[in-house]
Amino acid sequence: MVMRMLDAEKELLEAFIEYETKKLSDEDFAPHIEAKIPERIPEGLQKYITLLLKKLNILITTLNEIDDEIKAIEKEMRKLEEEGMEEGWIEKRWVRNKIGQKYTYYYYVRREGKKREVKYLGSKPPASLVKKIQNYRRYRELRRRLKELKEARERVARRITAIAFA
Repeated sequence: MVMRMLDAEKELLEAFIEYETKKLSDEDFAPHIEAKIPERIPEGLQKYITLLLKKLNILITTLNEIDDEIKAIEKEMRKLEEEGMEEGWIEKRWVRNKIGQKYTYYYYVRREGKKREVKYLGSKPPASLVKKIQNYRRYRELRRRLKELKEARERVARRITAIAFA
């Protein structure tokens, strides 16, 4: 009896690998896998196994989507690193002259520890500096998203392992 169950498990695993390599649609998956489930397994167990394999398929698809998004984010982060980044921000200050007219001046501000560094930019900030600041902000957003995706990937991988070795 134990040997028959091991053979059945082996047949199911081979069927699932065949499914993955052929990239069958979800509609084709159930009949394909059910045809491989040996008849000696009780019907309730057959349905349970089919359900587990469907869940496993969904999780593997999710894992592949997460991996694709991680690759895209890492590629964008490398691009931003090549373009250059500046940590800080631009402040706009109003100044009045002797006769009371208002003028706008821009300053580049950044922090180094507790020290605040301010640099005068003039009446218009340079476009390259603005772009570098935007790059840095986007890089930070991507870094946060990458961390979230890696955590999600770990959760999905744990669920796959739990199903595979259940």
